[in-house]
Amino acid sequence: MRLHYRKSGRGDPLLILHGVFGSSSNWNAIARRLAGQFQLFTLDLRNHGRSPHTDTMTYAEMAQDILDFMAQQGLESANIVGHSMGGKVAMTLALLHPASVRRLVVLDIAPVRYPDRFGVLLTALNQLDLAAVKKRADADKQLARQIPAPEVRAFLLQNLEKTPGGYRWRINLPVITRAMPAISDFPELAGRTFEGETRFVRGGDSDYIQDRHLPEIQRRFPAARMVTLDHASHWLHHEQPGRVTEIIREFLIGDK
Repeated sequence: MRLHYRKSGRGDPLLILHGVFGSSSNWNAIARRLAGQFQLFTLDLRNHGRSPHTDTMTYAEMAQDILDFMAQQGLESANIVGHSMGGKVAMTLALLHPASVRRLVVLDIAPVRYPDRFGVLLTALNQLDLAAVKKRADADKQLARQIPAPEVRAFLLQNLEKTPGGYRWRINLPVITRAMPAISDFPELAGRTFEGETRFVRGGDSDYIQDRHLPEIQRRFPAARMVTLDHASHWLHHEQPGRVTEIIREFLIGDK
């Protein structure tokens, strides 16, 4: 597996992992802000962006993808930031290979099983008639029948690309659809823990990290501290990129 990535900056290595339906390009604004302090790698996870498509995508597999990427880059360890699904990949990596993670930042996700939150989106994406799409607005109009929020449609449509033969999905939609139960869950990993310094950042208006999840976070990540970002939803890095950048920078640089 050779993941597609964007590289910038100098300093301690920092890997950023996106969420489901996302890609490395979602992090351009924050990457520009952090490039002055870190050697920054924003990655496309398997079946997303411009990375290879595979038939499976468990968290153990995706964590191994990151470990392999680090080896390809000559990195024995790195700071890791992950949002949503990318946060679960980052947590899995830290639990399975703790020596590879210097400091860990998890954005608005807990190491727990979630109910289905993407069924409507997946149904809409799978039902999109690509043959009828002559321009992006045509796809947006189709999706609006099931997805009323324009910002959500705009985010999803970043995965639609134009080719000489017409429009197609850049993401591996069939495999993501099939893997969604596993993506919504989190592996037990035989009770492993990560003792390294960890920050969880939750949106104050998001329900992804609830108080009832805190004991499980502390069980797996005993050194974890929680930061709540007021007036932010699950998409906190899009809504408040400056504040999220500040939190990441302050935590990773610490007392160095």
